[in-house]
Amino acid sequence: MKSLYEQFHEHFEVIRVNSPQHLTEALKIRYQVYCLEQKYENPEHFPQGLESDIFDHHADHSIIRHKATNQTLGAVRLVVSKSISRQSFPIEQHFQGRYDGLLNELAVDRKCIGEVSRFAISNQFRRVIESNSCTSHIFKQGKLVDRRNINNRVLYSHTVAGLINAVIRMSLDHNLTHWVCLMEPSLARLLGRFGFEFKPLRTEELENDARKPYFAVIYEELERIYHNNSDIWEMITDKGKLWGHPVSSSLIHIA
Repeated sequence: MKSLYEQFHEHFEVIRVNSPQHLTEALKIRYQVYCLEQKYENPEHFPQGLESDIFDHHADHSIIRHKATNQTLGAVRLVVSKSISRQSFPIEQHFQGRYDGLLNELAVDRKCIGEVSRFAISNQFRRVIESNSCTSHIFKQGKLVDRRNINNRVLYSHTVAGLINAVIRMSLDHNLTHWVCLMEPSLARLLGRFGFEFKPLRTEELENDARKPYFAVIYEELERIYHNNSDIWEMITDKGKLWGHPVSSSLIHIA
């Protein structure tokens, strides 16, 4: 049986956004997920079908593409502080006026913090790929978990793992030590099944917010996964090329 790493790279690829075409694909996925599916944003504000905001200018972006259909399945961005001036993060804008100084609780230099943002996997494009006869045959031949709904399960888990891999790649380039994110508890639980234990950033009750603030110390998450789930660790670190064996409390970039 092929590993998660082998299966992913046989059928999918992680693409760092470095062209207008790739960025358009990312913004299209975001529009589909955040405007049409989850309805967090008003689609009328984006008449071209491309969801974007001011934070895109100081963020890195990545997409996941399915090789057989050339279809983009998901996108993610990592918002970082790229200048000396104090730049706000999306999570701070969201809670502005209610929880000012939100990131001060981390007691970390802002240049070491990255916000995992616009983590988007489109249901629409997943269905397009699942309906592809060739892809359907490939997944049915794969001996993974329960065969019931095998296409959807495998496709979703591959895409999530691929986006995590993309976030780690981008984090290394900026020498980050901490992640923060604004997400629904259901997404936090999903990431927990991959071994990530994002912690609440505030202890106060936030009953009126569907999305909650979370944080994670990067090396702690990767070290835990290294010890607990080798298959996931190989996939998200490219078999250790992105992060070596846990011999210290810092990320190790292997050229």
